[in-house]
Amino acid sequence: MKLEITILLLSGDNFHAELVGLTIAAWAGRKMNSCEIYTDSQASMTLINTTKSQRDWIRTPSRGWVRQLTDLITQNLTIQISFVKAHTKKQDLLSKGNEIADKLAKLGIHEKPTPPITLDYTGVYLSLNDKILMSGVKKDLDKILKNMRTMAWRKLRQQGNSK
Repeated sequence: MKLEITILLLSGDNFHAELVGLTIAAWAGRKMNSCEIYTDSQASMTLINTTKSQRDWIRTPSRGWVRQLTDLITQNLTIQISFVKAHTKKQDLLSKGNEIADKLAKLGIHEKPTPPITLDYTGVYLSLNDKILMSGVKKDLDKILKNMRTMAWRKLRQQGNSK
């Protein structure tokens, strides 16, 4: 099963999209023995690694996603988020991975799949099988990930039966 995530942003804010992507990656990796996430967003890294006063939180863009991400990182010591320079044209694994991620992001701009994540003025909504999930972000992401695992097992079972 291919997971396609399209984030509808009213402001077209790449920074917000980076934070959502990092949060989803951290959420997906929270039960792994080791989870390394790489980003080319220096702004996201700065925001994650900066201690804020209560007053600063009010001014923080996308603060709900930042708080969720920092909570995931502090509660799960196996999750590591690291910065990787973008557009270096180097041949190392991280540079190649970043180049592929950029190409996929550009392809995602032009495709119009049914989005599992929708952001609008009233909040964030996740959907699965064309139904909006309303149990809260944590439970909704768990449900989506469980569905993905189930579909992957079904596919493997079908491949095993066809031999």
